[in-house]
Amino acid sequence: MKTKKNDLRQPNRLWRAALTALALVATANLVSASTILVNGFDSSAETSLYGVAYGNANTFVDVPALSFSTNDANGNPASGSLKFVEEYGVGHAQGAYAYYFATPITSLGEITNLQFDLKIDPASALDIYGTAAYFQLAFDDQAYHYTQVYAGNVTTNSANNGWQHFSVSNGGLPLSQFGAASSLLAVVLDPYDGNYTNVPGTEHTIIYIDNIKFLTSAAPPPPPTMSIKKTTQGLNFVQGSISGQFDRQNIATAGTGNYTYGGATAGSPVTYSFNLSQNSGPDLNFHIYLYESIGDTASAPDYNQTNVLIFQVTPQTNGTTIASISWKTNLPSSGTISNAFFGSATSVTNPTIVGTWQLQFTSNTGGTVIAPGPVSYPFTINPAIAANLANPITVNFGINPQINDPKILGEYMVVSQISVTGTDPLSVNNPHTDNFLADSSLDTNTWTVNALTPASILFVPANTPYSVNWTVPDAGFGLQQNTNLTSSSSWADVSLPSVTLFPGKRTLIAQTNLPAGQAAFYHLLQRTYSQLQVLLPGETNAPNTITGKTGTPTPVSLGAGGNEDVTVNAVDSTFHILNGVTASILLSTTDTGPNGAALPGVASLINGTVLITPGVGFADQGSWTISATDTTNTNIPPATSSSVTVGP
Repeated sequence: MKTKKNDLRQPNRLWRAALTALALVATANLVSASTILVNGFDSSAETSLYGVAYGNANTFVDVPALSFSTNDANGNPASGSLKFVEEYGVGHAQGAYAYYFATPITSLGEITNLQFDLKIDPASALDIYGTAAYFQLAFDDQAYHYTQVYAGNVTTNSANNGWQHFSVSNGGLPLSQFGAASSLLAVVLDPYDGNYTNVPGTEHTIIYIDNIKFLTSAAPPPPPTMSIKKTTQGLNFVQGSISGQFDRQNIATAGTGNYTYGGATAGSPVTYSFNLSQNSGPDLNFHIYLYESIGDTASAPDYNQTNVLIFQVTPQTNGTTIASISWKTNLPSSGTISNAFFGSATSVTNPTIVGTWQLQFTSNTGGTVIAPGPVSYPFTINPAIAANLANPITVNFGINPQINDPKILGEYMVVSQISVTGTDPLSVNNPHTDNFLADSSLDTNTWTVNALTPASILFVPANTPYSVNWTVPDAGFGLQQNTNLTSSSSWADVSLPSVTLFPGKRTLIAQTNLPAGQAAFYHLLQRTYSQLQVLLPGETNAPNTITGKTGTPTPVSLGAGGNEDVTVNAVDSTFHILNGVTASILLSTTDTGPNGAALPGVASLINGTVLITPGVGFADQGSWTISATDTTNTNIPPATSSSVTVGP
């Protein structure tokens, strides 16, 4: 059997790279920081940029949710702040407001600090703990993932005219909350009050915010660090991001189905089960959610859906596991409020979490939890919930955090099998049981990924023993492997996909991907962006070749429209496509005939590549070329395509 060694014994040139990285970190403190101002609220024009993102905590209030205030954190009479008014009540615990930037914020690896000023109006209602609200400041990344940077209870302040200054940092290093995000699309101001502090119609919570800004370091980020990990076959539920208490990573039954337990009997039970084959998530819960197959498809259905039943298992520090059943009815945007009973208790404790868990209903009023052991725990439940979960319903399996702490990043649970019996079939491929150990990938006819971070649902097929992991940012770095550390010419590119998942990126290494021999080593090689590459239909990128591509351009017909799609890549001197490179690309062509070719506008090259479609609209017959220019980096020369024949 092949063995794998972590690439800690790197060749001398990589040790030198590591020493260089230490020097960069050491000198970063000598570089003055610059500021990215998100909002200074100097006028009402900035206030108007914000709108309601979700929630309805302002429903009862007879004043605007958002307005411009002359109450400025710095006491500047020519400036002001954003004022928002909340009136928290049952079903109205949250009101979030977002501003979508005209231009995304990039270079996140240089952001080392978030700062803002906040004031709670002294007229605001406080709860019994003296808290006005639980305030969250978050950002939407390029995939619209909610990324929480600050969260904490806020209250009034007697000093500084009530203003308080908040700062979030990471010891001079890039903010870890952004993880593998490449850009930010919006800022989200998200106060919350689950205690429903306000008396509707008489009490308000008034919040002012000012001077939202990032501090950045001009020093380049450190190079990525690597690790090699053994994998566990099956469906891995990984906590790949942390945005707060509603950060769920789930799969759900695809489409709609008749999966309710309503009508179950002792002779025809309905059972929902999963086999937890590995628990590496001491701070995670594993759950089953049952809810109506309508409305909101957010990744936290236990909060967003109106009627939900929850079965949850929670590992304890002593090795035992607590199992519980809870539900809510007619309560959208709210947590659960009712529990099933195991005798007189609302939960049971099982000796272990690893093994098969079954939630079995034998009537609308109860059934049995069959835990690993096996151990049976009879339960009773209010029959009203079954009526609120009439078909069609969705069955959801996944993880959620026990705590709101970045330390849970990377924790995971592995499931080898899921079953739903006594109901309609899950799919043609998996009537009632999906055995992930026999699958090569997640069956999308059976399941849909319903996760805040979709990459967190990581399927590890059979004979895939390792993953190579590295941190980000990793712009320009590519993965290579070797069997002999003394042969610097033997490093070869690893042409396998990677997923963006904590600690940055991961590539699964199957047994068939391992090179011959008894050992294999991996490193990341940084390549330099030095040129563009223009590919036309019929051509393919081919690194380490003279031209950098293979194939011949497909002829273009004017009668078919004359359009030619164009792919532009950012590459190094050997034509390797470089991830992390962004640029603005402008096309031109030698077709300057009497009819004149139609050219597209500026295109955005993101993560090293862009497909421009529609591309160039040829108007004249002949043999023409297309050129691409990087308008953001004048050190990169224009690149020209192969000649393409344009006919009638």
